[in-house]
Amino acid sequence: MLKVSQLLKLDTCKDSFAMDGLPLLTMYDDNLFIRNDYDILSLGQRKHIQTHLKNIGFTQVTGKIMRRESTEVEFPKPNHMLSQSGFKPHFIDTTSEKINVITPTMFAECLCYLKLQDGTLDLQQQLQALIDTCPFNIELLQILAINTDFEQTINRLAGYLTAYQADVIERKFKRKRAY
Repeated sequence: MLKVSQLLKLDTCKDSFAMDGLPLLTMYDDNLFIRNDYDILSLGQRKHIQTHLKNIGFTQVTGKIMRRESTEVEFPKPNHMLSQSGFKPHFIDTTSEKINVITPTMFAECLCYLKLQDGTLDLQQQLQALIDTCPFNIELLQILAINTDFEQTINRLAGYLTAYQADVIERKFKRKRAY
């Protein structure tokens, strides 16, 4: 099982989140979701993660790939289509060795697709764990869920997740500054 947290030493990378077994990394940046239809990593998020990776021995191979020995971390090209999912099946390929850096909202969407693959996954619990470190745009997730097999589930959870996230932001991130 790919242990992204250990491999990338995320205990020393502030505001980052990974889930063992998934080749994904995300990072929380801001409490404000100004545009509900455009989901990209901010320049600050990218620089913060790149600096962390350089500090643990990764080198920049291309504009979007960093490598240390056999481990590659990719910053996928953002989707420039408004309200359009950037999900790719390899994001939830538990056998993948390439780690993708995505937004917290995209991470939440990946958890939804993983739930479809693995019926035993407790989606609400995993989304709460994500929110505890990386609040995300719940409204955008609802938009991305339209006409998917998880649309009803997300719509059912949205009210609870919104209240839960508001509480987490109030307690932990109210005065957080963006990167």
